Amino acid sequence: MNVFSLFDGNSGGRLSLVRANKKVDKYYTCEIDKYPSMVTKLNFPDTIALGDVTKVNFEMLPKIDLLIGGSPCQDLSFAKGNGKGLEGERSGLFYKYFEALEVLRKKNPEIKFLFENVKMKQEWKDIISDKLGVQPIFINSADFSAQNRQRLYWTNITIDSWSESNVKLKDILEDGQVDRDKSHCLDANYFKGGNLKSYFEKHRRQLVFIEPNFAKWRNLTPLECERLQTVPDNYTKCGQKDDGEIVLISNTQRYKMLGNGFTINVIAHILKNL
Repeated sequence: MNVFSLFDGNSGGRLSLVRANKKVDKYYTCEIDKYPSMVTKLNFPDTIALGDVTKVNFEMLPKIDLLIGGSPCQDLSFAKGNGKGLEGERSGLFYKYFEALEVLRKKNPEIKFLFENVKMKQEWKDIISDKLGVQPIFINSADFSAQNRQRLYWTNITIDSWSESNVKLKDILEDGQVDRDKSHCLDANYFKGGNLKSYFEKHRRQLVFIEPNFAKWRNLTPLECERLQTVPDNYTKCGQKDDGEIVLISNTQRYKMLGNGFTINVIAHILKNL
């Protein structure tokens, strides 16, 4: 199976295919952030990296069996949106995904696709649905992990029903205690840290409590964030430069790529029917 992953990040799509026991022949990616790209290079050295999606000639690609991606959500998100939606510079990259699908469908009319994004205004959701020709499926990652993460998935892959996971936030901690079963949603700005006001009033930036009565607290560790996203332990810890040097990835960059990434168990569940 040949796969093309747009906005690939740290290759959560590839991780999901592995978890779904699907054989990959060639895996093409578009990604401009060097840190997740280094993680991909270390873990999946056979990846064919094409760089900036806005500069790729999709006509030059071979027959692709699966197109996967989740374009930037910043202009669409209720939490961080600026009202520009699909007209925004970042979220407007959805149209590159649609362009790729249209081009690749000419070579393979049976191509499968999966597009992921946040909950958004109905007008933007309708545009995406109209372009892709399917209605989105709503899935909360809490059904597959210890994290509340509400996302929309547009796909022409049949999705089986699922049973809710009984894994709880306390189960993935290195130490400490929590006041809820499922974590608040992990975002790309988690590296900025949380606080009690944001946690209790805005329901964001999950905290772990060291002492009873919330007297002392800490942020989630990168390892715990990997577990929230059902990414293998320490997958994001190291990367590989183009010259082959293995380097440690900073916690800041680990938080960013995990906050921007897929919940692997969700994607794997969708892809298992390929």
